[in-house]
Amino acid sequence: MGKNRKGRKQQPSVVSANNGKKIRDKPSRASMRSSTSTATTTNAAAAMISHYCEYVPLVLATFFAYSPTFKAKEGVWDDEIVFESAQVTNPSTMAGLRDIWFDPLAGREIHYWPMTYTSFWLEFVIHGLHPGLCHLTNVALHAANACVVRRILDNIGLGRQVSWLAASIFALHPINVESTAWIIERKDTLSGIFYLSALVTHPNMSAVARSDGSASNGAFIWLSLLLYVLGMLSKTSIVTLPAVLLLIPWALRGRITLSEAKRAAPFFFVGLLMAAYDVSLAKKQEPIHFDLTLMERILIASRCVVFYLTKLAYPGVLMVIYPRWDVNEDTIVWASCYALVIALLFGLFFLRERLGRAPLAALLFFGGTLFPVLGLIDYGFMTYAFVAERFQYLAGLGPITIVSASVGRYVTKHCGSTRRVSANAAMFALLAYLAS
Repeated sequence: MGKNRKGRKQQPSVVSANNGKKIRDKPSRASMRSSTSTATTTNAAAAMISHYCEYVPLVLATFFAYSPTFKAKEGVWDDEIVFESAQVTNPSTMAGLRDIWFDPLAGREIHYWPMTYTSFWLEFVIHGLHPGLCHLTNVALHAANACVVRRILDNIGLGRQVSWLAASIFALHPINVESTAWIIERKDTLSGIFYLSALVTHPNMSAVARSDGSASNGAFIWLSLLLYVLGMLSKTSIVTLPAVLLLIPWALRGRITLSEAKRAAPFFFVGLLMAAYDVSLAKKQEPIHFDLTLMERILIASRCVVFYLTKLAYPGVLMVIYPRWDVNEDTIVWASCYALVIALLFGLFFLRERLGRAPLAALLFFGGTLFPVLGLIDYGFMTYAFVAERFQYLAGLGPITIVSASVGRYVTKHCGSTRRVSANAAMFALLAYLAS
């Protein structure tokens, strides 16, 4: 009886110390839980690696497009503000850092943007402000911004294809060359990474998919606020972020909950306070006033919007400083730009039921982010021109996103497998053209 029947496999067994009976050796629950936990951890790690590997082509394309800047031996134009700054290049490095934060009037910069100059100070300490390495930092920041853009668009439900296309256009579009390849414009890319990081970590962004606007982790609001403050200390033009925190939920759900409004309120308060201090400091060093009527300012703002949209659509001839427009000349041009902007606003508003709220939200994001530099309020560069490509570094994301979403929707709806290959090839060709 102790033998197994012929043809039956013998089961593994152990002998009991008490009565000599044989029992089957079964795996313990602890070992099963351990195996399951190990497999889950391995799968999660593999998924995470796969997820972040998707960003590699975007980063490599950005570095390749801007690689010529790494060979620079000197700065250009007003990069001397950095290279000759007594605060940045102070031999007593800690004294320079102290002046950057607590004595902003000691340098040539009229604004209070200590985070930007602290980054230059760090580079002076590390490599003596080598121009090529300064460019490398700018490009790295720009590539990081493109990656965060993709994450944001993916989070709000636009899908991988649309978010990849929008982030790639943002990374490679010639309109962003000035902000990325000009050392002194570090303020655009640095404030950009804080702006986008504050946006992606804000609880309102985790609440857009919920009908009641509840957030999955409200504690992140303080991290988001800190990132926003650091961004404002890099460049105060990102003051419009709080409005975006309300615009995105409205665009996706059609309404803004009281909880979302409360979570955005501290950002309005902090942003306006910091912007007011920066403006007062700038006016002390460079008092400016342009004798323009309200209607003239509205006309200038309208033409600025049309100018920037045109450059996004066709970045043909790009200039560092464009001719300063005369409001009293080219009456037909001024009137046409004003009429076009009004038609766009009202047209998208009344067609929002048919087209959706996204096109209107994209235009509002575009105009709202540009608001500080539309000529409605005075700023120093208006002495030379009313427009500059670098001013729409973040604002351009509105039109870029809506165009990318439209392309993605069209390809998904109307193109079969063969046509999708052709469409993807066309997208790659467009990106290659932008990168050239």
